[in-house]
Amino acid sequence: EDATRTQNTGGGGRHVIFDRQGKPYGNQAGALPAGIDIRGVGGYIVLAPSLHASGRRYEWANDKPYAPMPDELDRLLAAAREASKPKPRQPVQPTNIDDTELLERMFSAKNGHQVRALWDGHDGGDHSAADYRLCRHLAFWTGRDEDRIDRLFRLSGLYRSDKWERDDYRRRTIGKAIDDTSEVYDPERMAPPVAAEAGPSVRAILD
Repeated sequence: EDATRTQNTGGGGRHVIFDRQGKPYGNQAGALPAGIDIRGVGGYIVLAPSLHASGRRYEWANDKPYAPMPDELDRLLAAAREASKPKPRQPVQPTNIDDTELLERMFSAKNGHQVRALWDGHDGGDHSAADYRLCRHLAFWTGRDEDRIDRLFRLSGLYRSDKWERDDYRRRTIGKAIDDTSEVYDPERMAPPVAAEAGPSVRAILD
């Protein structure tokens, strides 16, 4: 930072300013080590002698010319940009098994008691995490079918209208579950699980 223009923010931080030399650096927060944010094209910083909320003023630490971005930082930013690119959504592989039979198979699987506990609304004290876990199971069994996951989730004991009817929460939860599900249930390749007693019948749930 001693090689380029720097200012103290008044709140204990520092702004280290580089010449981007036409490169398309954007704005990033959280992609670099803790406490380091980037402001580039479309972003802004407050400059000296502005007054900080602390009551102290922003101050220039030096009057050096703006240096080019160091190669090491340039590489870090490039890696962060690449990591932040949205990943392609996993493809849908729908199954033609109806909801009743699908849920019966899901509840009768080796981990069916865990799925059934989530389905019955047992969130373990973390409702959002439970929503995600149930959606992960549904993503596996429905072949990552977003609409079917949504429809079935609404029948479960975890459904809460105040959260699930928020488009951002619902889409984010289902989307992450789909993205994190690399393998799905294939009824032609995977034998149906052995039936087991798992509480009230599925037909009673769906009726």
